Amino acid sequence: MENQTPEYQAQETQQTEAEQNAQNTQIPEPVTAQIYTPASAPKKSFAIAGMILGIASVALGYESWYLGVAAGIVGLILSLQAKKSYEALGQKNGMATAGFILSIVGLGLSALGLVACITCGGCLSAIGTGALASGLVDGQIPDNAMSDLSSALDEAGSALKEAASEVSSIL
Repeated sequence: MENQTPEYQAQETQQTEAEQNAQNTQIPEPVTAQIYTPASAPKKSFAIAGMILGIASVALGYESWYLGVAAGIVGLILSLQAKKSYEALGQKNGMATAGFILSIVGLGLSALGLVACITCGGCLSAIGTGALASGLVDGQIPDNAMSDLSSALDEAGSALKEAASEVSSIL
């Protein structure tokens, strides 16, 4: 080696360094991306729709009970499907949970609206029946019409209390 020219020694040194660098260089692990397939993708649109329908169910529940029931049932189904898809992936979704809870509350309010509608109709029919049976003529109110009204209102109040206790036991 002592007879070698400086150029040859420089080439040999460069080759040795290149070999050492090649040995020290590690090949990185391939990068993998998590791709959601339609079957495993969380149903975010279901969660949003369920929450919107839950809000609509609460808003419509007492005033228009039949719309509240429809919105509550569809919102409940969509929210449950969204919750299941998120749980399958090990994730939580607040919108799906909110839609689920709001749909249940809306269904409860719709039940109260239905009971109020039935009792109000019962009161009105009792008043009308009592007045007709008593012979309401020419705008005169017979004495027993007020007692009929009072008893009908008492019945309606007890029915509302019973419905409220049933709804509170559900919630």
